[in-house]
Amino acid sequence: MAFEQLIENLLVIARASPADKLLLSAGLKKMQKRVAVIGDGNNDVKAFGNSHVSFCMGQGTALAKQNCDIILTDNDFLDCINAMMYGRNIYTNIKRFL
Repeated sequence: MAFEQLIENLLVIARASPADKLLLSAGLKKMQKRVAVIGDGNNDVKAFGNSHVSFCMGQGTALAKQNCDIILTDNDFLDCINAMMYGRNIYTNIKRFL
């Protein structure tokens, strides 16, 4: 089965290893999909570079925080969802204004 067939309807992957994050983010980006990666360690930095947007948990390492796009203030995954929701609302409102 081809990689594209496996992830055609893929939305979220949880508990992925850093190597899996890197492989999936590179493959999804190659398929013209939007990719977000969440991590907290030095080994997640390569996957951060392959994603469109990267989130680092509040207790993440200094290297991870330096290389991510958004730092979550705590270790709650729901903050990531809220950040995306507010970002989309802001983007939609700016589009309406312009």
